[in-house]
Amino acid sequence: MKKSEIIKECRAEARKNGLTFKEMSSCRINGKPAYKYVTRGTGLPVRTNLTLGLAYTIACSGELDKN
Repeated sequence: MKKSEIIKECRAEARKNGLTFKEMSSCRINGKPAYKYVTRGTGLPVRTNLTLGLAYTIACSGELDKN
């Protein structure tokens, strides 16, 4: 999968569960951007400091359904 496709999937799953998927501006992991899932209404972080691969795994696993 391409990076853009993975980001699209993560955003769709986040949207479905009332969250937003964002790139963290102040954090990088091994020189690549870190990502986070944030509550849509309040802006409170649900999961932070994620690599793109881990964020995709979380989206596919159903873990976001619990929030």
